[in-house]
Amino acid sequence: MPNIKVEGIHDDPDYFIEKVVMDNTPELGDVTGQALLDQFATAISEARKSIDKGYRLTDFWSNPDVGVEFILKKKKDN
Repeated sequence: MPNIKVEGIHDDPDYFIEKVVMDNTPELGDVTGQALLDQFATAISEARKSIDKGYRLTDFWSNPDVGVEFILKKKKDN
């Protein structure tokens, strides 16, 4: 079953960056695709939590070796 995790990235001088990552581990018993859609809903829910904290969605990508990733950024107050 895919895992959803939120990672903070701290190496950008101008932005706080968070990544919501859904790994690519398949749910082998998911014959209808419902489990996959549920995992996307969970990942989207986590991204919305970051948006509620002032982040904005800046990128989305998928890779068959990694999974699905939402990248969100928030400008630092300098």
